[in-house]
Amino acid sequence: MKITLKDGSSKEYAQAMSIYDIAHDISEGLARVACAGEVDGAVEDLRTVIDKDCNLNILTANDAEGLRVIRHTASHILAEAVKRLFPEAKVTIGPAIEDGFYYDFDAAPFSREDLDKLEAEMKKIIKEGHKIERFTLPRAEAIKFMEEKGEPYKVELIEDLPEDADISFYDQGGFVDLCAGPHLMSTKNIKAYKLISSSMAYWRGDSDKAQLQRIYGTAFQKKEELEAHLEHLEDIKRRDHNKLGREMELFTTVDVIGQGLPLLLPRGTKMVMKLQRCHCIGQGQSLGKVYIPSSGWNDELFYYKQVESILEYGYPQGYFGFNESHALKLSFAAWSPVLVFPWILWGLVFGWNLMSPVICNIFLMSLCCFLFVWLVRPTWKQMGILTLLFCLYRPFVRYMLSGMAEVICFAILILFYSM
Repeated sequence: MKITLKDGSSKEYAQAMSIYDIAHDISEGLARVACAGEVDGAVEDLRTVIDKDCNLNILTANDAEGLRVIRHTASHILAEAVKRLFPEAKVTIGPAIEDGFYYDFDAAPFSREDLDKLEAEMKKIIKEGHKIERFTLPRAEAIKFMEEKGEPYKVELIEDLPEDADISFYDQGGFVDLCAGPHLMSTKNIKAYKLISSSMAYWRGDSDKAQLQRIYGTAFQKKEELEAHLEHLEDIKRRDHNKLGREMELFTTVDVIGQGLPLLLPRGTKMVMKLQRCHCIGQGQSLGKVYIPSSGWNDELFYYKQVESILEYGYPQGYFGFNESHALKLSFAAWSPVLVFPWILWGLVFGWNLMSPVICNIFLMSLCCFLFVWLVRPTWKQMGILTLLFCLYRPFVRYMLSGMAEVICFAILILFYSM
């Protein structure tokens, strides 16, 4: 048979050979770092025997799939460590994931101290250097095998497989786990690993099924890579916006509303208002619309008002807030053209002096109160204050200003009150 390698070279063999044996024939150094093989584009275990012509790529830790094999093997070593220290624990599944691996156990919650003990036990298993061997059983025998070991979750997984399936297992020094692979050749090939955290999980992601304990970990070929990854994780924690936002008193969450809904505190509210004002004066025009998280609550505790942007001006949308004394009024800076324009138009067409003060006041107060209620949803207290301002506004300005100056004064009064 002819084996075509990644670099275009080829090897010919008279008999069938495993991927590991082919890697060893190429060089002993390659065999030492080999993690798996890619046969005609499919990732295969190093123990897989090749008996026909194919394209073969030996995968190492420098390859994404090779690194997954390292992490998958590390998850099995973790499972063995858990069974040694917590014999009553039941094993379930332990796949490799993007940044490491995890393994779910039916056991009591694990503390940080437990994880440290498990790391030490994993070190012992790795030092023992057990050879990892693969074997298969018919479905019925595999179910019986796991029932005798008292592993109900493994039995359930096997029962979901086809009747005629050959079920694969991996044995590492007496610890046997159900797995499709691939895995490294020996436990001693795990060089750098770390158990990160533990959390609760549901069996098969179903909240109606058993609650399990999930242990997260990661593994690399070199300790330097592991240290760099751990430093990256610490940097992420330091930059966690959820943590920083709470420490800076920008927002908080409460159970009565829901942990998924952040509530802006005074500092956070001030920041949002400043961002909106910057957007309104043209500094954020290229960003388009701005949406602020809001809730559907509409009782005395909480309310929100989200106002559609005026596309012609590119103004942002409204934001939510508490009512009564904690009401966060919508910034009128974005709506000043809407408030001022009707009065400019009225003054240009008719002139203020042609109208009686009573009619002007009624018309002015009616329209402005309508706009205020529609935009801000004020409390009765706020409505009373604004009404008083309107009552004082007209007599005071009438004898000092007239025409367009009166309109400008009114606009300044509204903007000042809304800030």
